[in-house]
Amino acid sequence: MRLNQKEAVEIVCHARGRHRSAAKQPASLRNIERVSRIKIPGVLMNNQLSMSGHITALLSSCARTLYGLRVLRAHGLSQDCLEQVFRSTVQC
Repeated sequence: MRLNQKEAVEIVCHARGRHRSAAKQPASLRNIERVSRIKIPGVLMNNQLSMSGHITALLSSCARTLYGLRVLRAHGLSQDCLEQVFRSTVQC
């Protein structure tokens, strides 16, 4: 198996409150970008293993969806149609 170095990134995790010196990359991985945040299938995580960024993004997405539903309701969309929009956008 070969590593696709164009799509690969490295994240170094450490415990909260402990600031370690930057770990050195092996020579074979020097051209792989080191990041402080990563999106692992649908979940945002930072190098302190905190999910606060993921929760913030999720709450923001929910707020946008609720606003859209309120606008549709204010423009006279029926309850049945609102429920259908809800099911197709939220419950998918």
